[in-house]
Amino acid sequence: MLTKDQIYRYLSEMNDRLAAQNVAGEVVLCGGAVMALVYDARPSTKDVDALFAPTAVIRDIAKSMAEEHGLEEDWFNDAAKGFIDTSRMAFQDVVVFSHLRVRRPGDEEMLALKLASAREDSMDAKDALFLMELVEPESLERVYEIIEKHIPAPRLTPMASFFAQEIFARYKAGRTD
Repeated sequence: MLTKDQIYRYLSEMNDRLAAQNVAGEVVLCGGAVMALVYDARPSTKDVDALFAPTAVIRDIAKSMAEEHGLEEDWFNDAAKGFIDTSRMAFQDVVVFSHLRVRRPGDEEMLALKLASAREDSMDAKDALFLMELVEPESLERVYEIIEKHIPAPRLTPMASFFAQEIFARYKAGRTD
């Protein structure tokens, strides 16, 4: 598991390695890394899901860091790229280093991503509820508007719809579990 401090430290190291190659990079964090690093909503995450460029350079750096620090091979990955349509999302800076700009989706975008993932057995339900409390949608229709605005149509599954209904019901009932 990666803590907030570890994530920050590894991003800083990634910046140093980019600087050594005189390469500028950009990372858009999503998932658990944002929940831990930005929102302080959980103590750790199993990996860092991100979009990043230049892809090959950053992938090589992450692989080297995994070997050197004893991290899982996929500690830094782009598995979430299938859920993210950058033309539908606004991003905010998390930290800007000399050679690495680290960004994240906005609050509504994060809520949409968590609801679209629809993984009840993961941290997604708890994360989605946290984000719903932050965004404060007034109705289930508003929740659907948020999802449809930020998630590509092929990713909008019936499971995601049911998951959104369940999380909204918990939100309205004031449940945080």
